[in-house]
Amino acid sequence: MDREERRKFKRKEVHVPLRISRLKGVSVSPLGDALSANMSEGGVCFRAPEFVSMSHRLVFEIELPTLASPVRIIARVAWIAKEGENGEFVIGSQFLEASKEDRELVKKYMDSVLK
Repeated sequence: MDREERRKFKRKEVHVPLRISRLKGVSVSPLGDALSANMSEGGVCFRAPEFVSMSHRLVFEIELPTLASPVRIIARVAWIAKEGENGEFVIGSQFLEASKEDRELVKKYMDSVLK
């Protein structure tokens, strides 16, 4: 069974700005900015210049084009793959924690782009 078949939510290729930090206990350390490669209401895939282990939790600030301020979501690294000769990594993440409001905003955005 491939990764696509196991997904609960349909992903769509969207390129929205992400501000990403590593969550270590109660502290947060910046990982950097990226653009999403694809997204669903359950997770986001993005490219990163450095390896991030499967044990890391990430904090995303996702800038949806329909909103004035970013949504904030905690996710876990679900998978990681090295891509190409340039040493870049493609990382898939699964959303874990978000406010009810932020989850609803992501759902509304994904519903609008999946139409």
